[in-house]
Amino acid sequence: MKICIDPGHGGYDPGAVNHNVGVTEKALSLKIAALLGGELASRGYDVFFTRELDQFIPLGFRTRIANNEKADLFISIHLNAAADPAAQGIETWYYEGSRESERLAAIVQRELKDQFLAKNRGIKSTRGFYVLKHTAMPAILVETGFITNDHDIAYLVNKVHQKEIATAISNAVDEFVGTA
Repeated sequence: MKICIDPGHGGYDPGAVNHNVGVTEKALSLKIAALLGGELASRGYDVFFTRELDQFIPLGFRTRIANNEKADLFISIHLNAAADPAAQGIETWYYEGSRESERLAAIVQRELKDQFLAKNRGIKSTRGFYVLKHTAMPAILVETGFITNDHDIAYLVNKVHQKEIATAISNAVDEFVGTA
């Protein structure tokens, strides 16, 4: 099974930023994605990335990578942000109407909330996220927490917790494909 991991943002696009801690979404999503890739590869999955460095990759190119490589799953890693610093928690997005993407999102969300013990913001459907709309396989976008929330960011910058996120998503993939 081939899995495309898409670390959000990159290069001149930092994504969300926490200036107090000095962290960017592009950097944290890349770290979590690398750990996820390593965990999935250790379980026998064929893993590839839309980016492995701090570089900008256009959304259309990200989906072409996944589609051209004939990925079986697409997992985009992000961090959320809000003007209200009290906003926190995890959520997983899928493309509206894609039953397999919805099923994967539900399993990932359950595994993450059990691991993270964070506010469960649930799964959400959209027709607006380019990478979910233009991929030809089950695809999800995981918001691993709020970069603008003190509780979430303390968790997200910790390498042990980053590994827990990678493990939780990997466990969900195993369950989704029936190897758990």
